[in-house]
Amino acid sequence: MQRDRIVALRAFPAHHNYLLNRVVFGKFLDEVTERRIPLLISLEKAGGGWSAIYELLAEFPNLTCVLCDIGDWNSDRYTWPLLETYPNVFLETNLLTREDGGIEETVARYGAGHLLFGSNFPERYLEAAALAILQADIPAADKKKIASANLESLIQGAQL
Repeated sequence: MQRDRIVALRAFPAHHNYLLNRVVFGKFLDEVTERRIPLLISLEKAGGGWSAIYELLAEFPNLTCVLCDIGDWNSDRYTWPLLETYPNVFLETNLLTREDGGIEETVARYGAGHLLFGSNFPERYLEAAALAILQADIPAADKKKIASANLESLIQGAQL
């Protein structure tokens, strides 16, 4: 990872048929956590859904985790407790934008610092995801954080 400047990882436990937990990946995820390498997990493809995410974060509470494809209806019931409990959890905006006021309410409660722009392109329309950020009723500085600054900060914080 250091030699190739790997600054983030993406996990697909259900798609690739493995368990993402301490028993299977303990040493590796301890190192990923220590080095602050962001781990991106798609809820659509994670397997085990929210229960698996909650279990993973309970085992690795300091893991820098970016939750992608979080769903488009009442995802706040799942995401807000994670944002309150784990300081290194981030939400990708791809499906968060489908919930009425999802971006605005999350920013109002937790700040823009935990949101990262995402589109799931090419499966979904890039323009629609960008428009949702541009049209969100939040300050321009928060839009910039979501669009790029938060991701840049995560990458810079990764210890290669």
